[in-house]
Amino acid sequence: MDPTMQPSEFIDAIPLLESALAELSKGQLVRDERYGMMDLMSAIEINDGRTDTFLHAQKERQARSADLPPFNPSVELSAEELLWVHDELLRLEATFRDGHPLSSTLWTCNLLRPPSLAALCDPGRSAPGPSVEEDYLRPTDLRTVVLRALLLGTLKTSEIMWEETGKAQLYEHEDVHLSLSTLSFNSLMSACYPPATPSPPLPADPLRADPPSRQVQERTVSVDDVLRDLDEALQWVQEAQASGADWAEDEKVLDQLRFRLMMRIDLLYATALLTFPAHTSPRTITHHLDRLIAYCSAFPSASETPSSVFTPSPALRAFFLPSASIPLLATQQPPRPVTSMSVGEAYDQLRNMASDLKGLMSFWSAWIEGDAVWKDLAEWTRERGRKASVPYMRSIQQSVIASPTHLFSVSNHLHLSLSFLRIFVPLSPTHLNTLFSTLLSLRSTETDPSQLAHKAIGFFERLASEFLIKSSVHLCGQNRGRQRRLAIKSLRGWLELAREADEQVVPLLKSLLPSLPLDVAGRQELEHGLQSISKAIEVQSMLIALEALMSGLEEHVGLFDAEEEKRQAWWTGGRLAAHLATLLTDLETAGVARWEGVEYVEAKQLEAKAMIMILPVTPAPPKFSNPFLADLAIPPRNAARGRFLQRFSWLDVLPQPKSEELADWGAYEMAVGEARSTTPGQLAETAAKAYGAAVAALTAGATIPLAERGVAVQPEPSLRRLAALRRTAIANQNRLSSLTRSHDETTATDAGEKARRTTMKWDAAWFPCWMEAQQ
Repeated sequence: MDPTMQPSEFIDAIPLLESALAELSKGQLVRDERYGMMDLMSAIEINDGRTDTFLHAQKERQARSADLPPFNPSVELSAEELLWVHDELLRLEATFRDGHPLSSTLWTCNLLRPPSLAALCDPGRSAPGPSVEEDYLRPTDLRTVVLRALLLGTLKTSEIMWEETGKAQLYEHEDVHLSLSTLSFNSLMSACYPPATPSPPLPADPLRADPPSRQVQERTVSVDDVLRDLDEALQWVQEAQASGADWAEDEKVLDQLRFRLMMRIDLLYATALLTFPAHTSPRTITHHLDRLIAYCSAFPSASETPSSVFTPSPALRAFFLPSASIPLLATQQPPRPVTSMSVGEAYDQLRNMASDLKGLMSFWSAWIEGDAVWKDLAEWTRERGRKASVPYMRSIQQSVIASPTHLFSVSNHLHLSLSFLRIFVPLSPTHLNTLFSTLLSLRSTETDPSQLAHKAIGFFERLASEFLIKSSVHLCGQNRGRQRRLAIKSLRGWLELAREADEQVVPLLKSLLPSLPLDVAGRQELEHGLQSISKAIEVQSMLIALEALMSGLEEHVGLFDAEEEKRQAWWTGGRLAAHLATLLTDLETAGVARWEGVEYVEAKQLEAKAMIMILPVTPAPPKFSNPFLADLAIPPRNAARGRFLQRFSWLDVLPQPKSEELADWGAYEMAVGEARSTTPGQLAETAAKAYGAAVAALTAGATIPLAERGVAVQPEPSLRRLAALRRTAIANQNRLSSLTRSHDETTATDAGEKARRTTMKWDAAWFPCWMEAQQ
């Protein structure tokens, strides 16, 4: 708009707009079918550089590229410069793996355009004017062989990960941004290869020439093609190092270059083999992951201070900054301002991903070899759910667990249900095996799906596929906040399944007892144990509920803001853990003899008892605003009750204790009143005793073998968490004991008591919150 224009020169556009809208009804919208609502909303421009991504990109182009030379993909590189280019590209790749759009990460590299790649890979192209000495240090093959191979490895690995995250197992715009813009991975990779067929010669007589043929299709670049190029680049570097080439005099730089090539080879091998489970095994993938982890030890880390910092030339910086010769991509959503990871953070992400993949392969191998059962799946996914990981990792964990080509390639879903019942139903494995083998034999003779065996087996198959597997996938395959939401939504289904077991399945199974090859005592034991099927399902639903409830205090969720909200969560979680411990005790005492899962049930019971006092979470900083506005003039007590019910009323669907509900506002108010009417010394004494009980429970739980606890496959995370909980309980018990003694001293002054309280550090307990509230 011209600032010199006068108001009289403007034209009122409202009549034009009204005439254009005259034929539209209320609620109708005119839009192009090629664009979705998310694209339209994201494209709104309000002349604010913080939200208008195109304006930001334009300003960035002008400001950051002003002092740079024109981008030239044919610039010859030294070995050290090539390392810098690769690591800068890895920063963009790691940021893309973290869930950011390609247009804001990898695609911002000017090298990743078909014309740039074609020029870079052309040995006949070179930057003008290099000296003879520079040519010795910058051989053309470093650009056309080594850099080309590294770029191909980056693109092929990213394509595999992009396809994995695009399986609709994650949530777009929450976990990942999958838009490819106007580029595709294969079009970029195919630009690194000469055309498959040469252009036909010009005809002698143009008037008699055949009509032009269809455009030559781009080459499909396979994993084998890229691995072959990486192998050739590695061989070339090794030969240059062995022959003492002029550019290869620095052994440390050469080693770093070799390690990066080998890292690309094994990373591509591991990710590619995961997409073809029928042609590989977890042990083969683990071999490549072990090599990858070994190479990563030579790479920088975010926790280390680099000994020297490489300063790139302006020509190198032009590879990664906006250039006038490389226009912005024609995207529906222009590049957003994204801060890329540092080089150390990018390599740390690679290390973590390789370690997580190796743990996944260990579990997969243990499962197909029969060394893991349902409790191992439950504990493994629970530990994975508590660990933050990149979207690709969460998606591949879903694929391995849920796909019949991976985890369940050697065992069906019925095997998983049988394993679950062996853990939570107090029956000997022999009786359960007899029951299931009889059901399978009977089903083979039935012709109607409504008959006994069909209905019973259908129930157990549904228990596995729609509940056990799905809950595991939710835990290890979604971000922490969505885990919580999906877990809460699933509770009603779990309890409906428990009622179905009580009302329909157990009567069917009891009617089958006379035909089983068991003696009278065996039939009585089986009949008694079948009553626990619904209770086993209820226990599993409460384990899911407790995990969902306490995850609200974690940094990845940050659901509870104020201290009062955290106290409510501690209090409610303690009641839920106490009720869970009671149900587990009932299961443990229901069996007439020790059964297969008795030690696992005992371990979960001890864990629940310990969690009544200490919980495996760290309170997070505020994240969400208060949903109740102050200007609504709601009485404070009613508002507090409404907030309490809003956060915890979802627990009402669970089996409630006989005395009162889990999320009982009246009981909470009574507990607050009792705490505030109790002296700090008495509170400290009560808390010290409770922590002592927690220490005893954790110590007893640690004596149970790892295999019986379901953590033998990958015990390190569980052992670290158990040790941290025990340390916390012991430390707080000691601090509370010293606080109790200080209150007993008649010489203690108010100033001294206040000083002692300010120096005490509380880890994870709600008793200190009560004492702070009393002050």
